[in-house]
Amino acid sequence: MIYTALAILSPDPDNPARKEGYIGAFAACMCEADCLSDAVRLIESEFNENGYGLIGFEYIADTRSLDRELTPDEQELVSLLQNYRVQFKNIHLHKADA
Repeated sequence: MIYTALAILSPDPDNPARKEGYIGAFAACMCEADCLSDAVRLIESEFNENGYGLIGFEYIADTRSLDRELTPDEQELVSLLQNYRVQFKNIHLHKADA
């Protein structure tokens, strides 16, 4: 199954973004996994490797259950899943005063 998600993140204490005053972040991602719990674990592991803790999700859903077509950006990420099971393009950071 392929999952689409908007992950809510926090830069790790040693992440350079934290030193620049960023306290939170979000990232749209796609994940190929056998079930939802596997998808969550894979997404969490991917962002941990990149210096971010997973706080939660704005949404996470099996793409088969969507009532809309995938966006071009989502389609691009899906095409990259053959290379690696979690794909994302950008991590959008925000400061406390944002």
